[in-house]
Amino acid sequence: MVLGTTPAERRPDDAPPSGERAAAAAADPAHAGHAVQRALRVVLIVFTVGLYFALSPFGYVLCAVVLLIPTRDPSRRTRRLQAIVQVAFRAMFSWASLVRIMHFDWRAARAGLNLPPGPAVIVANHPTLTDPLMVGAVVPNLSMVAKPVVYRRALIRPLLRGLGYVNGASQDPRSVQRLLDEAGAVLGQGMRFLVFPEGTRSPRDGLYPFGRSAFEIACRSRVPLISVLLRSEPRFLWKGAGFMRPPHPASRLSLELLNHYDPTDFDLDSRALRLAVESDYRRALQPPPPTDGPPAPHQETAP
Repeated sequence: MVLGTTPAERRPDDAPPSGERAAAAAADPAHAGHAVQRALRVVLIVFTVGLYFALSPFGYVLCAVVLLIPTRDPSRRTRRLQAIVQVAFRAMFSWASLVRIMHFDWRAARAGLNLPPGPAVIVANHPTLTDPLMVGAVVPNLSMVAKPVVYRRALIRPLLRGLGYVNGASQDPRSVQRLLDEAGAVLGQGMRFLVFPEGTRSPRDGLYPFGRSAFEIACRSRVPLISVLLRSEPRFLWKGAGFMRPPHPASRLSLELLNHYDPTDFDLDSRALRLAVESDYRRALQPPPPTDGPPAPHQETAP
């Protein structure tokens, strides 16, 4: 048994202990088939990761060439780089769907999103590791916050800067102010700016409390704030589960529009805007109420 859980408490996408897996496979041929498919999916994941490391240098070289081309309009170069990266994200999801690692229909998500033209702050919940790639595959002209540990890597920092990505902030107020200023400059170039207000991947159930940065950026720049809802069913690459624990069946990812917000409707108050957006997400992610079975038959009483 897994420490701290019982079979009734364990979630459907949690892998049971090896002894239980063997017993279940012996008793249920369908379970054995699922185990084979899961193992095959692990092999395909390993192959895909190797393929990424084999091909990614060519992508970096292409982006480096674009970065080295002189231009009088840096924002135009940024859009070119964003278009290249978007093609790469779409190709990745198309491949993942083809080999059944995960399924994400970015074409359907793009058609259903119907974004207004011009700059905007986009916020999203963060259930899986692939969330930035999902939004990047759907939304054009997209910049975002990068984790400081990633942004500080010397080999990719020029590319992140060229894409208009902004280094994440620490708890230092000066760092937060720098983030707000740089994000405002990105929006001033007509880009869209993605922030995950939880600051990390969501817990297994629900959300972490939202930070204020995304909402302060929207209020200061007076641009629309657009919330998108991301789902992964069954959950894959959530915090605490890596590539080697794929669920069965393969996870289906989805991205849908949740709401549009005009900061002026909240008197440019980032706290009020944050509370409204977080409340909308919590309602959208709330599980449906449990059913208590069929209603009891109606009994008439004597007059």
